[in-house]
Amino acid sequence: MSTRTRRVVLPLSEWRELGARGRRGVRRAARGGQAHPDPYVARLAHAWATEVLRVETARSSRREQVTEVGLGAALLGVVGALLGPAVTGASLGGGLSRRDRRLARRLRALSASR
Repeated sequence: MSTRTRRVVLPLSEWRELGARGRRGVRRAARGGQAHPDPYVARLAHAWATEVLRVETARSSRREQVTEVGLGAALLGVVGALLGPAVTGASLGGGLSRRDRRLARRLRALSASR
């Protein structure tokens, strides 16, 4: 096997594939002000945080937000009427939790301090 390290290609999907245990290790290290000891996981966490914060800060105008909410509610109503509440309940939510946004900010601050 080569000594080259893998390159992070799709940070959001690779972050999910890391699993709960891996993400917990990143969170624990970041809480302590450290990067993850595995260089690939540390790069993955940095890439994930960069992408998350980029998406979170790209806010649309108020008019676009109202339109998106209205269209989303209408679509959810149609899908709910056709397929039932079990399907529409699974589609609710979206976005990141406050905990994930805080982790992303911590990870970006760690990489900025290096």
